[in-house]
Amino acid sequence: MHTCEFCGSEIPDDASFCGECGRAPDKAMETRTMASGLHMPDVQDMDTAISANVPGNAKPYWVYNQQTFNSDTPTASLSQEEEKKEKRRRAALLGMGVPLLESLAVEGQPDAGSVPMVQGTPQMGSVPTVEGTPQPPAGSIGPGLYSSPTVMAPQLPSSTPVSPLPTTTTTLHDPHHPHTPHHGPHGCCLAFIIAAISIPILSILSFLSLGLTVFAPSLSLSGSTNVVQGGTFTLHGNHFIPGSSVTLTLDDTIPLYFSSRSFPVQSAYTANAAMQILNMDTQQAKQLPFSTNTVSAGGDGTFAVTITANPGWPIGKHTIKASESLTHRSANLDFTIYLAGTTPTPFTTGTASPSPSPTTTLTPTATTTLPGLSCLNPSSLSLGPVTQGYNQPVSAQVMLCTTGTGTVNWTATWDQNTAPWIQLDHTSGQISAPGQAQVNVSALASNLKPCNYSVTLTFTSQPDNTTKSLPVSFTVQAGCVTGNPNKLSYSGVANVSDPAAQTVTITNCGPPGTWSASTQTNDGANWLFASPTGNTLNAGASNNVTITASNLMARLAAGTYMGSVTFKIGSGTFTVNETLTVMPAPTLSVTPTLIIANRDQQCKLISSFWICPVFLTNNSKTLSLNWSASSSGLKSVIFSPSRGTISPGQTIPVQVRVPQRDCPTKGILTFTGPGNAVNVEWSCYLR
Repeated sequence: MHTCEFCGSEIPDDASFCGECGRAPDKAMETRTMASGLHMPDVQDMDTAISANVPGNAKPYWVYNQQTFNSDTPTASLSQEEEKKEKRRRAALLGMGVPLLESLAVEGQPDAGSVPMVQGTPQMGSVPTVEGTPQPPAGSIGPGLYSSPTVMAPQLPSSTPVSPLPTTTTTLHDPHHPHTPHHGPHGCCLAFIIAAISIPILSILSFLSLGLTVFAPSLSLSGSTNVVQGGTFTLHGNHFIPGSSVTLTLDDTIPLYFSSRSFPVQSAYTANAAMQILNMDTQQAKQLPFSTNTVSAGGDGTFAVTITANPGWPIGKHTIKASESLTHRSANLDFTIYLAGTTPTPFTTGTASPSPSPTTTLTPTATTTLPGLSCLNPSSLSLGPVTQGYNQPVSAQVMLCTTGTGTVNWTATWDQNTAPWIQLDHTSGQISAPGQAQVNVSALASNLKPCNYSVTLTFTSQPDNTTKSLPVSFTVQAGCVTGNPNKLSYSGVANVSDPAAQTVTITNCGPPGTWSASTQTNDGANWLFASPTGNTLNAGASNNVTITASNLMARLAAGTYMGSVTFKIGSGTFTVNETLTVMPAPTLSVTPTLIIANRDQQCKLISSFWICPVFLTNNSKTLSLNWSASSSGLKSVIFSPSRGTISPGQTIPVQVRVPQRDCPTKGILTFTGPGNAVNVEWSCYLR
């Protein structure tokens, strides 16, 4: 017990205020709550206010200095009675509030999320602390706008037992800024808003998930899943997202590329192929760009593609996978390729079902051995030797052998960049197995230098994908040629005659080759000729070549001329030297060289014609002479004879007839031989 300092009444030690006067003595603060040890921060300057962190949806709670809770704080606007009541309420708040908080923390009744903790304040025993940031009451004025705020609390009678504090936030009122307290939205409203947004979204996602599960993409074929090799089948896609891009792959690894109908491309398939080209017959396919492996699903989520089972695809089971790029959903379809000429044979497979009936499935089973190449005969080829420049192909035959039953498609390949000299009469074909086919292999040395050449031909067969190799060698040599004779002499007469042609025999002293002949003259005139100028010649074979010298064609004057003819096979040569001697032509002499018709005793006038004789002589003792006669200045002159040949040293007469009417006229009679021409003057004087 202790005494009230105001009225002197005894007050129990546990009392927070006097029961007689209702006033709280100063010793009331020294209670078991140890409230006197609580240091309240000074918030006269509101900028130093500290906010407590309260988890959850608790509002910030502002803590002010203990001056606010001092019962001696003056209140100018209150009456004395009101001031007393206010002091009682404050004393009750300070005397009972702190123990109440301790009891709540110990018993665990209130939620820790609604109990504020002042950051930066020394912690006291028995006082609970809660992590979090309490939020300021809705509508309250923030810190720093006023000082000495008043805490509003319900008035508690002295005899009323203290009850636990509710888990609500006390609103602080500023006496300088009175206002109506405003309560924030309760947590249930926010929950309703979240539920209103989440439920439709979850419904849509559930519907989409159900649709993607129930309407999963699928593939199907028109007709049976057994496809004959080289045949066609139509692939149908269903339940894809409309307008989505779908990519097809073969056997999980090989992309299938497409071309539209307006750009047909023949597909090719090998064991290591990285691309297949298919033909598409649907409207969607026409919209695809050239060389793409993506097809767009139609508005109903479907597509259709017509596929040719290339003869190069292996026999057996295959899988086509259609993958949707938007959702990565996919569908697989198994199909089987069987060989043409065989039949799908039913077979029985066991079943785990207790039913004794077996399951019958049609599966393509070849009834014969898979056809393909079995051998090459011969297994290697050696072509040549031939001489350099040989312009005829050297050929050999290779026999292709096959085994099995059915059609074998074969192809031949080689490195044409390094071996352009080799040729095949055909590089692909078909053989009905078991059977054989012949291929002609040839080599051409026209552009090759002397050397040993080699290449490997590769023969591949389908459907068994067998490969056979054929080594080929080709020998090219320099060449060799000889001839007889190696010297020729010719003699001609200038303007008279050419010498007779002569013959040279050439022989190929090397492997088969092509020979050629070329002529050359020292004076550069074109008087030496060879015929023929080239041909092919086997090893050890001979050929005759005619060599001609013509002084008349070149109009050579008398003299001696030199030339040569060179024969060549590959790099081997043989030369024949030529000599041409041109002798002078025989000359002509004529008597008389002047004729006066009416005074010359040898001339006679007969039937109005003057007839006069002329004598022509060949001056050559060895060569005959060809002559001819002509006139100028006279009309209707007749020579008899007008041309002819005069033997060496011979003289012949020629009769000249001139009309009498031309007697006053002068003229020229000309006699021409191979070596010269002689003029005779003719005239007639009037008496």
